[in-house]
Amino acid sequence: MRERDIGSLQEFSLIDEFKHEFLTYQIIVGKKLNILIVGSFHFPFGSASASRLRTIAKGLVASGGRVHVITSSRIKNIEKYQSNNNFVYEGVTFESTSLNENKGRKSSRLTRIYNNFISRKKCRQQVEYYKNKENFNVLYIYSRSAIFNIPLVSSARRNGMSIFYDMVEWMPAKAFNYGFINPYFYDDLLGRLISPFWCNGVIVITSYISKKYQLYKTPCVVVPSVFENSKSPLIKNKKLGDKRESFTITYAGACKKGDGFGRLLNAIKIAVEKGVTAKLNVIGTDGSSGRAAQYRRLCEKDDCLKTRVNFKGRVPDDSYISMLSESTCLVLPRPNVQVVHASFPTRLPEFLSTGRPVLTTSVPDVPIYLKENEDAVIVSGDTAEALAEGILYIWDDLDRAERIGENGMKRGQIEFDHLKRANEIYRFIQQNMN
Repeated sequence: MRERDIGSLQEFSLIDEFKHEFLTYQIIVGKKLNILIVGSFHFPFGSASASRLRTIAKGLVASGGRVHVITSSRIKNIEKYQSNNNFVYEGVTFESTSLNENKGRKSSRLTRIYNNFISRKKCRQQVEYYKNKENFNVLYIYSRSAIFNIPLVSSARRNGMSIFYDMVEWMPAKAFNYGFINPYFYDDLLGRLISPFWCNGVIVITSYISKKYQLYKTPCVVVPSVFENSKSPLIKNKKLGDKRESFTITYAGACKKGDGFGRLLNAIKIAVEKGVTAKLNVIGTDGSSGRAAQYRRLCEKDDCLKTRVNFKGRVPDDSYISMLSESTCLVLPRPNVQVVHASFPTRLPEFLSTGRPVLTTSVPDVPIYLKENEDAVIVSGDTAEALAEGILYIWDDLDRAERIGENGMKRGQIEFDHLKRANEIYRFIQQNMN
């Protein structure tokens, strides 16, 4: 065959390949997504789950999808979101299948189990309704419970829906009360392990979970915690150089197991011994119950901590970011333990949005998105001494810390933008749906 003929064949081959890619792109882009987000979670506010799903749902709508949320959990004050015959939050419709609880008294355990069973059954029935009557074609499951998921997925598969999971945790047995003898552990484990066999793909929050599903060759996309940048108020922060005498560190959370709050208290004591006049504000709990109450009692008995640690309690959503912005620095003290390897810190994008320097441990995946001592102060999650070194690093040069805060805010707007990440989810679903 002449050289000219070979060149012509190669040219036609390239043209055919381009036509194939273009047609594939047209087919993918042309798929209209009507997405049902289903599980047991608060919505649109009330928990880390609510924050993730609220921002992702809004981003999916902005990408061109239609989104309806169904939760089997009770939603407080749901009436204020009523619009005509729907409950709506900024373009996202939602509903709760939870049964009304008895007013004035707590239901018995048996009653709560029955109500939970009925609410989950209603949830499955609503999925069937929206598939058959409203043409919803994608089921987005935010639940690891096999008991909840098996009948739901079986129904969705019969009706030809594409199924995707959002996995944000991978809990070992010790994360559950009584460990291996707790039936909830096996419900959770089974829900995680069987999901690859009956879904189109999985949205995961960390590379740790992604590696688990890669063993099954399940399509995955990693989407860390996200934040709606437009919700951040335009705050003119006070210069950090003026804040050495009122050096305030802020922690936001409930002091739960795995949050590293105990190590943070020890780090405060070490930093104070080295000359840092630090105070710690705790937002999210008043220290009256649970593990936080234990820490509060510990602080009240400690000569160093009793005048430095303030439990502020819960704050309104509309003033939360403003309160964070009044701090000198914000801290995420998660330890390097198995319980937190699979979960990404929800607070990180929120903290970065304030423009204040963020002190965070390196687990999990944080160094993938942020540069050490450039976008955030990143330390090992192994010891209180490492956290104390991070506090000292900020204290020693507040001008440098201020630059880190500004860089972190810019980086966070890129890496954790809900529109960017939701669009990745939207394209991922289009490429892997039935």
